Amino acid sequence: MIKFIKRKYTRAKQLELIKSSGLFDSQYYLSANPDVLQHNIDPVEHYIYHGWKELRDPSEQFCTEFYLSSNKDVKDCGINPLIHYILHGKEELRLTKRTLIINSDTSTVLECDNPSKGLVVNEVDMHGTKIKLSPSPAYDVEDYTLSAIPNSPCIILNYEHYKSKKKLEPDVGIHIHLHYIEFLDEFIDFLSAIQFKFSLYISVTEHANVKELSSILVMKLPNANVTVKVFENKGRDIAAFVVGFAKELQKHEYIAHFHTKKSPHNIHKSDWRRQLLGNLLGSESLINHIMSIFNESKNIGMLFPEYHYSLKGQISWGTNYNVSELLSNRIGLTISKDKLTIFPAGSMFWARSAALKPLLTAGLTYDDFPTESGQVDGTTAHAIERIFGEVCHQSGYDLLQVKSDRPHNLTRYYPGQWPYAQDKDLSDEINQYLKNKGKNNKTVIFTALTGGYDDVVCHEFLDPDFDYVLFSDSELDSKGFWDVRAIDYWHPEPVRMARRIKTNPHLYLSEYDTAIWIDANVIIKGCIKHYIDSYSKSNTVIGSIDHPMRHCVYNEAQVLLDFGRDRTGRVEKQMEFYDAQKYPKQNGLIETNFFITNLKNKKSHDFFACWWAQIQRFSHRDQLGVNFALWVNDLDWCALMIEKLSLRDSREFAYLGHANNSGSRFSKLSNVKDKIKKPRNIKTTVKVDRPAVDIIICVHNALEEVKDCLQSVVASIEGLDRIIIIDDGSNLATKEYLNYFTEQHSKICFLNSHEGPARGYCSSANVGMSLVKNPFFLMLNSDTKLYSTALTELVLLCASNEKIGIVGPLSNAASTQSIPEIKGNASQTAINDLSEHSLEHINELLNSWSSNSVSPSVPLIHGFCQLIRTSVAKELGGFDESSFPNGYGEENDFCFRAGDAGYDLKIALNAFVYHKKSASYSDDKVRAELMLKGSNKLKLLHGTDRLTQSIKIMEGHPALVRVRLLANEYFYGSNNK
Repeated sequence: MIKFIKRKYTRAKQLELIKSSGLFDSQYYLSANPDVLQHNIDPVEHYIYHGWKELRDPSEQFCTEFYLSSNKDVKDCGINPLIHYILHGKEELRLTKRTLIINSDTSTVLECDNPSKGLVVNEVDMHGTKIKLSPSPAYDVEDYTLSAIPNSPCIILNYEHYKSKKKLEPDVGIHIHLHYIEFLDEFIDFLSAIQFKFSLYISVTEHANVKELSSILVMKLPNANVTVKVFENKGRDIAAFVVGFAKELQKHEYIAHFHTKKSPHNIHKSDWRRQLLGNLLGSESLINHIMSIFNESKNIGMLFPEYHYSLKGQISWGTNYNVSELLSNRIGLTISKDKLTIFPAGSMFWARSAALKPLLTAGLTYDDFPTESGQVDGTTAHAIERIFGEVCHQSGYDLLQVKSDRPHNLTRYYPGQWPYAQDKDLSDEINQYLKNKGKNNKTVIFTALTGGYDDVVCHEFLDPDFDYVLFSDSELDSKGFWDVRAIDYWHPEPVRMARRIKTNPHLYLSEYDTAIWIDANVIIKGCIKHYIDSYSKSNTVIGSIDHPMRHCVYNEAQVLLDFGRDRTGRVEKQMEFYDAQKYPKQNGLIETNFFITNLKNKKSHDFFACWWAQIQRFSHRDQLGVNFALWVNDLDWCALMIEKLSLRDSREFAYLGHANNSGSRFSKLSNVKDKIKKPRNIKTTVKVDRPAVDIIICVHNALEEVKDCLQSVVASIEGLDRIIIIDDGSNLATKEYLNYFTEQHSKICFLNSHEGPARGYCSSANVGMSLVKNPFFLMLNSDTKLYSTALTELVLLCASNEKIGIVGPLSNAASTQSIPEIKGNASQTAINDLSEHSLEHINELLNSWSSNSVSPSVPLIHGFCQLIRTSVAKELGGFDESSFPNGYGEENDFCFRAGDAGYDLKIALNAFVYHKKSASYSDDKVRAELMLKGSNKLKLLHGTDRLTQSIKIMEGHPALVRVRLLANEYFYGSNNK
C-alpha cells in the first residue's frame, strides 16, 4: 500500500533518499524559488514540507505537477511525488517530465522522458503547443496557505492597513455584467469596500427587473453613481463591456470589469470568481493599494490577479488564435502564434482606459458576437479575452499581476497574524435577544468548550427563534446569552469531551427539533436561516459543508500525518480499517465545523452513533469518520455551501484561530448581567413511574453468598418484578437450596437448572436473557446484596431516556465503580470493607452526595450488576459466549457494542450494591488466567487503545472521583475511623 509512505519514511529518511537520488538540484531550487533563499531554509527540507504541495520542481529533470497529474494514484493519496518516484516510480517506468520532441526531418511530435541527442526539446501547454508566455505568469496554490509569496514575480497587495500617501479621489468607472442576479448581494458586499465616489455600470439581460435592481444598488452603495442597462444575451460580459458601455467607460481615467462568473463546466474552477474578486475588490485597503499603484506608476496599464491554480498549462491561445488574429488585424494589433502576452484569464481586471482604448473605440457591435449556445472556447469574446494583454502592451503600457496577502479562501479566517477585533459593544444586541427570545424554541445552536482550549465567542447575530447552548467542563463567561451546561462525559483528552457532545446531539438536546452545531472558535455574523431552509428541503440526516480542497478521507488522513497532527498511530489504523471495509476513495469529505440535523429523525441517531463510535475507536479527528458513518448506514447528506465556500470565507461567519493562534479581541459587554456561570447540570432525562424488571442471577456454587443475594433481592422487588435464576452445574447443596427457594417464591421466581459440568457464565447469562419478559432486566452476580432503593434508582435512570441502554451502581468492590478506593493488588481490584455500614445507610449517603449531580456517561459498566434495557440485548444478541465462555470481559464487550449502537451508558451515583467478589472463582491463579484471556480478547475485538482510554475515563471521571473523595472522607476520615 502506498497510502502511508510518508509515515513509514521519516523526515530524516526522506532527506537521505532525495539527496542521494541525483534528482534534486539545490542551486536550481534556490534560483527558481528566491523566497526559500531569502528565508535561509534548507531547499530539500522546504521541498519535503512545502515545495511539492506548491508544485515546485526539485530540478529541471523532475516536474512535480506533471508527475502528480500523470499518476492519479499518487495524487489521490497525497504522496510526495519525488519520494514515490525514487521508491517505486522509477522501477515502474513512470515519466518525470512532459517534453516535446520535434524531429527536424519528419516533424513528428512525441512525448518522452529521456529525449535522444540532437532533438529540440521544449515544454508544451495543455494543447501540445510550443508557446512563450510574456511576462512570466504567476499562479496561486490549490490549498489554504498563509504565505503571500507568489510562484513568480507579482505585486503583493495589503488586505489590511494600507495607507495612501494622499487622499484618493480617482475617476473610476466600474462595469459589472450581472447575468446571474443571485450574485447581487455578493457584489454589493465587495463594492461596499470602495470608499471613494465611483460610477457603476451594470449590464443585465432581458430577465432582470431594472427598476428594482437600480433601487437596491442606489440604497446599498451610497458612493456609486448607478446606471443599469439591459442588453441582449450575446458576447456575455465582454460584449457588454466593449460594446454596451464602451462610450461611458472611455470617459473615465480608470476602469474595472467584473462579472458573475460561474464556470459550471469545471468543479476545479468553482471558486474562480471569488478568487478574482477577492484579489481585486477584497477590502478597502486592497482597493486603495491598487489605486495607489496606478497613481504612482504611470506605466501600468492593466492590473489583474495571479492565475487560479487550475489554469496551469491553460494560459494559451487554445482554439482562439484564428479569431484573435482577425480581430487584431481589425484594430491594428500584431500577434504571433508562438508567443502570447499574458492576459486576465476570467476577464476581471483594473485598467487605465487609455490602455484599452483600441478595443473601446473599435466600433464593435453585438453582430460581431455569435449567438449564445454555451460555448467554452473559440468565440469573439474568448478572442478579446486573449488579446487584452496585447492591446495594453501595444498601447504603450505594462501589465501587472497582483495577489492579496490574504488569500481569497481565508478572508474570514482570523489566526494570530490576522486577529479578529470585536471592538463594538454588543450589549444592546444581547439584551434585545434576551427580550425577544422565544419561550419554547425548537431550534438550538450548540457547541462545546473543554480544557480551556478557546475563549467563549460572542455571536454578532443572535436569532430570537434560536436557543444557544454551550457545554463545558469549567466555569466561563456566558456573554449573557449562552445556556452553559455541564458535560456528563469525561476523557483525559479534553477534545474528546467536546467531540462527545458534537456527535451526540440526540442524547443531550432531545427537547429540540433542529440542532445546529458550530465550532467554539466561530462567530456568527449574519442570519443563517437560509441554511436551515436548504437542509429541510434535502430530506437528509445532516447538512454541512463540502471540504473546499479535498474529497477523500484517505487524502485528509495523509495531510494530518504530513503535518504531524496525530502521532498516536490512530489515523493509520482508522484508514486501514476503512480500507479493509472497502470504503471507497473520493467518496466526499465533510467539513464538520458547522452542521444542521433533525433530531426527530431516527436515522440520524444511527448516523451519530456510528460517528461517535469511530472517534472512540480511532482518532479524535471527527472529520475522518463522518462520511464513513453515512456510508455504513446508507445515508446521504446535504451540502449547505457551494463553489468551495466554507466558514473561512463566508460573510456570515468569522473563523478564529484556536487558542494561542488567535489573539482575537472580544466585545467588552458593559450592560449584560449574569455573565460568569458555572456549567449547570441539566437532567436530559424525564421522570417516569418505576417499570417492572426481571432480575437474572447466574449461580455456580458459593451457597452462602447465594443465600444472602437471593434474600436481598426478594426484599427489593415489587409489583410485576420477576427473579430468574440460572443454575450452572452447581453442587448438590446449592441445587437443593435453589429448589427450596423457588418453591417458597413461586409467583416471582423462575429456575433454570443445568445438570453436568458448568457451561460458563456467558452461556448461562444468555439463557437468562432469553427468558426476560419485562422491558428491563438486571444482570446480578450471585455474590451481591441488593437494596430496594438502589434497584429503583437503577431502573428509573435507565427508563428515563430511551437512548440509555445500560446503567450500573456504585459498590465496595466493582473496579472503577468502587468507593472509596479503586486500587487493589496485581490480581484483584480494590475490595473495600464497608461491613460496619448497612446498605440502607450507604444508599442514603450517596443520595445526599449526588442530589445536584448528573449521572455520568461512561464507556463501561462493571458486569457484577448491570441494569439493561431488554430491547438493547435483543438488538445486540446478548453476550458473546464464543469469545468469553467463562466471563471476564463479556460485559465490557457488551458495553462497547451498546455504545457503538448509539446507546448511552450511565452510572447511578445514588445507588449502591454490595459485592463480595469472585465467590465462584476463589482461586486467584484461575481468576488471573481468565482475566488475562478476557483482556486479550477484548483488545483483539476493540483495540488496545480503546480499552486503555476507557479505563482512564472510568478512573478519572470527575463525578466518580468526587464521590470517592466524599466516601473516603466519610468512611476513613478523622471522625469516622
